[in-house]
Amino acid sequence: MRSSVDSSGFPTWMWRNTVVRDFVQWLRTHNGALPHGSANMGFYGPDLYSLSASMEAVIHYLDKVDPAAAQRARERYGCLAGFGEDSQRYGYTASRDLSASCEDEIVNQLIELQRRADLYAHLDGR
Repeated sequence: MRSSVDSSGFPTWMWRNTVVRDFVQWLRTHNGALPHGSANMGFYGPDLYSLSASMEAVIHYLDKVDPAAAQRARERYGCLAGFGEDSQRYGYTASRDLSASCEDEIVNQLIELQRRADLYAHLDGR
């Protein structure tokens, strides 16, 4: 398959990926069939197409509800600082062991956010 790139710099073949769409549809059906009061399954992770914007949104939110956690997030996300807006370059270099993986730091950040979700929802008035 010949790869082409759209005006934002992303490979157009990625938009034909139906696996995630199918998984999300299955997840919605699964959660809908659970008994009332059961915990739903979720699908979490950073948006790799706008990684920088995702990290900025997390830090901005945490600055409001938990400044100490915002600082931890800055430190964890610092692993990606050398790649700027080019998350594709990070993926390429990490997958070929040309740079250190940031996986542990990013996963730890996600775990912390999930563990504190109820607290943050209370703190921001939800």
